[in-house]
Amino acid sequence: TIMNMLKNPKYIGRLEYGDHIIENYYPPIVDRYVFDIVQEKIAANKRSPARLKAKENYILSGKLYCGYCKSLMTGETGTSKTGTIHHYYKCFGRKKKNGCEKKTIQKKALEDIVINATIKHILNSEVIDGIVEQLLKIQNEQRDTAELTLLHKELAQVESYIKNLLTAIKRGIITDSTQEELHKLEEEKKVLEEKIVMFAGCCHGRVTDAWYGIYNVSLGQKTVPVQLLETVFLLALVVLFTYRLHKGLRGNFAAYLCLYAVWRFFIEYLRADERGASFVPFLSPSQLTAVLLLLVGVGYFFLERYLSAPTDAEKGEGECGDEG
Repeated sequence: TIMNMLKNPKYIGRLEYGDHIIENYYPPIVDRYVFDIVQEKIAANKRSPARLKAKENYILSGKLYCGYCKSLMTGETGTSKTGTIHHYYKCFGRKKKNGCEKKTIQKKALEDIVINATIKHILNSEVIDGIVEQLLKIQNEQRDTAELTLLHKELAQVESYIKNLLTAIKRGIITDSTQEELHKLEEEKKVLEEKIVMFAGCCHGRVTDAWYGIYNVSLGQKTVPVQLLETVFLLALVVLFTYRLHKGLRGNFAAYLCLYAVWRFFIEYLRADERGASFVPFLSPSQLTAVLLLLVGVGYFFLERYLSAPTDAEKGEGECGDEG
């Protein structure tokens, strides 16, 4: 809306998210002085709304179209011979004399119909829950995007500082404080890179409210513990193949490829990161790799069986030995 545009701090270059405010984050396109004056005017209008009440509020304005000629229905005010003021919606096409036969509609009657229909079909618990869920999802995505952008910007700045310090060191400007500052910057860079990896989603699962979710301090939400699940799975593989090797069972490499491929395919559904697209529309690159790995495992299994099968000559020798 116009009001949102007038109050949007991005036009003066400011980024606001949560309790954080970053000045000059965007290139400003509105003068700060003009922006502040507009905010004062908006605040003044809120304090004295009575002077705006003389103007009738047509809540369907811009949303209502004529069923005959598809023109907009606009709000109109008229006074009868008795001096009574009437408010109604009128077809803009008919007003411009395009031949439309749509009659005017009383404002209150039409708005009451729309309000009642809205309450009945939209303002119910199921629809509201769905809207809230989608809004929270959008809010989380926008917040994550803003924070990730900020982390990348901070990382670029730290890398620039490190580059400048290294240039100074190459020129022979080496002091204890220089080395100490370089060490601090390297540590800060490492922390920022870890945070970026965390926000990218490759180290945590999807956000969940389920009982098995683990609170993620960096995200401030519960997520699926994919790393923990993967650790448990790998430990189970170690136990399984230790037992198989102890028993002298064969086919371990093929079994490992197949089991790990199936696990990798399904664990991707629990991760939060978008890992790009493959030439198969409904599979991520990791899932496509898992499918190929499974095919290799199955192929290796049959190849191993074929190579270990006795030849006809060996079968004949065995039969002769049995007869003797």
